[in-house]
Amino acid sequence: MSVVEMHAVSKSFGAGPVLDRLSARFAPGVHLLVGPNGSGKSTLLNLVAGALRPDHGRVEIDGRSGEGAKALAFLAPPDAPPIPWLTGRRFIAFAAALFPGYHGEGAIGPVARHLGLEPFLDTPLGAMSSGTARKALLVAAWVSGAPVLLLDEPTNELDARSVEAFVDLLASDEQRTVLVATHLVGAFARLSPSITALETLAPPVS
Repeated sequence: MSVVEMHAVSKSFGAGPVLDRLSARFAPGVHLLVGPNGSGKSTLLNLVAGALRPDHGRVEIDGRSGEGAKALAFLAPPDAPPIPWLTGRRFIAFAAALFPGYHGEGAIGPVARHLGLEPFLDTPLGAMSSGTARKALLVAAWVSGAPVLLLDEPTNELDARSVEAFVDLLASDEQRTVLVATHLVGAFARLSPSITALETLAPPVS
């Protein structure tokens, strides 16, 4: 089990501060990050993943920062994987193998079947619909075994049945720390998630 901590974190871009002296602690469980566009949801996930560095403050996972924390957190961005020539199976294996918790290709089939991806595992990502490619990204996140999952609008392009199947996955493992940036709070309601409203913690982009 891993704990994510943010200590007085600030991050600015050209338009001004997106996060301003944000302190937060995310223990194992599901945490929903909500707020309007520009409130810092994606920025927060990228900071935890190590894809961005804070201007001030620090981000830690289990007391580790920088490279030491990167191996603990899988970031699933809001867009489809940008490797259109890879099949779903090859992409999942490639992405998941970056994490020590990945147990090999044998782990892919059951999760892909659960999300309805199995018939498309040998289809190139570029030939998939956006919703199917999204499933490949979510399967990769799950089978990576990463103790921290950072999911940016994970239900984008998914039908209602697939959303329900994905929520089932989250309900099956209470040991992970899962941060979800979403506009669809109701989809996760049965998980009794904690909700962090970022517009109350950080100024919006002007």
